[in-house]
Amino acid sequence: MVLRARPLWSIPLVLTLAGLLLVSACRATEGELSEPTIQTPEGDFTHPAAKITFPESIGDFERVEVTQYDTSGKDVSVGYNLDSPDLITATVYVYPGRDVLNLGSDSDTVAAAKDLLDQKQFEGSKEAILATTPGLTLVSEAESIVIANPSEQAGRRAIFEGQGLIDGALTVLHTEVDLFGFGDWFIKYRFTYPGESSTAPALILGFMNSMEWPAD
Repeated sequence: MVLRARPLWSIPLVLTLAGLLLVSACRATEGELSEPTIQTPEGDFTHPAAKITFPESIGDFERVEVTQYDTSGKDVSVGYNLDSPDLITATVYVYPGRDVLNLGSDSDTVAAAKDLLDQKQFEGSKEAILATTPGLTLVSEAESIVIANPSEQAGRRAIFEGQGLIDGALTVLHTEVDLFGFGDWFIKYRFTYPGESSTAPALILGFMNSMEWPAD
């Protein structure tokens, strides 16, 4: 189950020398396809610009498809499934949108601008999930989660619970979204599994820690 749960725009920021003025503008995703293309490549799939590699399997998760949303291949998602001991669907989104036009601001100001972009994208991701799966309710969120793949990466997490469809059947669902900023890229994980599970959190953390990112 691969759902596109993110806004279809990015927000470039322009910083002044003093770093006090942020000018934002929304623009449509460049080269967005009218219909996403779905691929099932053999062997590893590597994002052509972010250089993140998606193997055919990560632990016991098996890759099921690669979806491309734009003509350049910069905006993609990769779906994985785990069948046992718990049924878990995982989708990893990699897309641009953290680019900042710096007109002389210091590194702390640039970092703050990127953090603002991350927060806006996080809020948009939560809204999109609630819009596409009305049976879900946001039950918790964390501003700071850490994974190691192999270096530490800090991100944001939102957890939803409620009812939704899996293979056409109405089921009690648990969904979580984990959003990370990586250079000029957003990397977002979405995991969904039915009902309560004592093993799913550890399996999900293992998946994220096992999918190595390149050096930033």
